[in-house]
Amino acid sequence: MKKTLLIVLVVLVLTGCNNSSNLADDSANSSTQPLEQNANNEAGSTSKNNSSALEESSPTTSGFNGITPEDFKQIYNELATTYNLNDQIINNFSLTIGDNLDSFKYSFSDNLHIIGTTNKDGTIKEVSTLGDGDLTNETGENILASVGLIIMATNYGYSSDDIQDTLKDLGLFESSTDMNNFRQATVRNGIKYKLAIKDGMTMFSATEAQ
Repeated sequence: MKKTLLIVLVVLVLTGCNNSSNLADDSANSSTQPLEQNANNEAGSTSKNNSSALEESSPTTSGFNGITPEDFKQIYNELATTYNLNDQIINNFSLTIGDNLDSFKYSFSDNLHIIGTTNKDGTIKEVSTLGDGDLTNETGENILASVGLIIMATNYGYSSDDIQDTLKDLGLFESSTDMNNFRQATVRNGIKYKLAIKDGMTMFSATEAQ
């Protein structure tokens, strides 16, 4: 996939600009609102109708701010719904208890998963999306959608422009980038984002910066 095509795909996925689905949604439900109406006002208006997990999250919040997997699921699903990414809705995480850290997982399909770890107090330590394939194949769009939602869920209030800036910080759009063998990291607002592509697998993770 050429870099310019990848950039266009990122813009389409992360702004929810699917014309056919938007027309269908407008006719079926006139109350659906695009997330980009006003990035500065969005977090305030949304928080009036949602739990404290949403109220406490903001673009300037450092780290995960003590959110649990259930808090993350609520934020992620709200964003997925707003962006008409209905195939990205998380139902229920499966939980695994460990000696030092616990883990959680949800599989959207056989090829795409959300995985993460929590501290013993139940707060998230790390959350990742794991895709079977790189960004150049058929699953690339779904992987990019999940990447964008994780960025927005961990920096609540981010717009699609902020997401593109984050991916640019990772070097994803550089001409020298090898889309089949890639590993980079960047830190934004106390969150360390890491993207790795190798052997036909893509992993994007968010963890508190040390």
